[in-house]
Amino acid sequence: MHPLMMDLLPLVRQGYCCSQLLVQLLVQAQGREVPDLVRALHGLCHGIGQSGGPCGLLTGGACVLALLAGKGAEGEEPHPMLAPLLNDYAGWFYERTAAYGGHSCEQVALGLGARTAESAEPDPVACGDLLAECWEKILELIQTYDLDFMAMPEVDVEILHETQSLCPVCLRRLDARYVRRGQNILLERTCPEHGTFAVDIWHERTEGGVTPPRFDGWSRPKTPSYPREPRTAVRHGCPYDCGLCPAHAQHTCTGLVEVTLRCNMACPICYAAAGGTVPDDPSPETVAFQLDSLRRASPGCNVQLSGGEPTVRDDLPAIIRMARERGFGLLQVNSNGLRLGLEEGYARKLREAGLDSVYLQWDSPDLAGCLPLRGAVPLPDGLDLLAVKRRAVERCTAAGLGVVLVATVARGVNDDRLGALLRLALELGPGVRGLHIQPVARFGRYPGRLEDGLRFTLSDVMTALCRQAPQWLRMEHFHPPGCEHSLCSFSSLYAREKAADGSPSLRWLPDAARSCCGPAVDKMPIPAAEGARKSRQFVASHWRGDDRPREEGKAALADDFGRFLARAGAEQRFTLSCMAFQDALSLDVERVRGCCIHVVRPDGRMIPFCLHNLTSTEGRMLYPQRLACGEDGHDGI
Repeated sequence: MHPLMMDLLPLVRQGYCCSQLLVQLLVQAQGREVPDLVRALHGLCHGIGQSGGPCGLLTGGACVLALLAGKGAEGEEPHPMLAPLLNDYAGWFYERTAAYGGHSCEQVALGLGARTAESAEPDPVACGDLLAECWEKILELIQTYDLDFMAMPEVDVEILHETQSLCPVCLRRLDARYVRRGQNILLERTCPEHGTFAVDIWHERTEGGVTPPRFDGWSRPKTPSYPREPRTAVRHGCPYDCGLCPAHAQHTCTGLVEVTLRCNMACPICYAAAGGTVPDDPSPETVAFQLDSLRRASPGCNVQLSGGEPTVRDDLPAIIRMARERGFGLLQVNSNGLRLGLEEGYARKLREAGLDSVYLQWDSPDLAGCLPLRGAVPLPDGLDLLAVKRRAVERCTAAGLGVVLVATVARGVNDDRLGALLRLALELGPGVRGLHIQPVARFGRYPGRLEDGLRFTLSDVMTALCRQAPQWLRMEHFHPPGCEHSLCSFSSLYAREKAADGSPSLRWLPDAARSCCGPAVDKMPIPAAEGARKSRQFVASHWRGDDRPREEGKAALADDFGRFLARAGAEQRFTLSCMAFQDALSLDVERVRGCCIHVVRPDGRMIPFCLHNLTSTEGRMLYPQRLACGEDGHDGI
């Protein structure tokens, strides 16, 4: 199945046909909803009502192009090349479908295997590859004929905020703006060389009786907190001088150290593009240097050992001991769980070395929601992927390690399984400290183009959770972060309880918003450094495996936040959170400057996570040479 169909599957399931899907792609990329237009195109479905008429991808595609180039109002003139434009599309479609004996709906569907002679209607999923080709041809013609992709009535456009972003093609810094188009919030910018780009950032529409927060009400103002030890100078401006430069507005809350790019899986959506032919692992001496650099920059911060798959390194326990000896807060390993589930005693070995928590990849309660994201994984003894992960949770819990389930979510693949995944997390027991959700990031090994498909935004995650687990969750439970930018994440804290029938249940702890993230009501700015401190303390308290107080945390119990954390044991608390990473289309320079999750490079520089992984539409990294020493900078300018 073409990657574009992953994003279109929800619309297919709602009953939209191919002609409607094409126009939906355009209007949703523009950030608007035009139900009357979509309704009108229903008349083109299935060869105009199974009358033997032309394929809806032909007629619907022509309508999409005419929507951009045709006449629609008094005083308007059609594009002077409208007829050649439509002829080019039709000619291409005729040639493309010639092998099927014609371009009627029946002929095309039979040729694609999307229907049999007996079936009444074609299967839109089976037509997906041709639909994707049609959309790509439409985009090509838009560029060839220099059409305005964002052409639309401006009456419903409201400029909300101005910032800076990047051209996703050349990575040039550009002025950008957040705009409200109907119920969608988009980040828009125009490159003088590559044209206009827009991407969904927030959706305000009501779904299933659930309404997300308004975009302009979702904020947590902060005063900047600049690095205590800048590593790079300001030469070209954000985002080109990271290291961190003196203009970065937030301290490090979590430092990521990539200890390998090797992996025992080959996930189609890997943000690190790990596995295959990769550089040698950094030496223990290099890792020690990275940890020392991080300690100087942000003593006591939390550390995540990442990759690749860190557990493929046999010396991982020694690396964990190195980090523990340096006095960091929470020590966590980012893992797919294979070695933890398959090797008896391995979890205990990591715990004895000083590990606190495992950041465990777990995308869905069933394999159908996992396999499109993770691919087939050969396993011994007839085990499947989820059975191994379940065993990993059991062994981590027995060893005293906290576990956080981390779900990568893609629209049309597993976005309808979040409620079920939350229930599974609770059923796995108190060793699972939380569920962390990450909408799929369009960098690394992403199977498609940046601009393809519909985005699953931060607001979409909140809406999906409330719709799928209404017995526990309400929209008012979620609050913006106190550390990073408001558009980067949300979180909520609950107490574990048991329902009357003995099944697991959750009770919201409303004090968490004020205690963790500063003022929750009056919106008065808080120091960014204070937000980072509280965030570090919050994560360390809730995600580690045991609830024994650590020496470095005793003094903190004197403040209100510390007392709040101490009121309940870790085993009674459950965190629900989400992180929306930025890619080359969604990057906002203001968000980057407020980032508190930094990847520590082998030369000691610290790069915000999204910039570290960011790639252009051509696959060029803004900060290349991962796992290499002696970097001379980047090629992003």
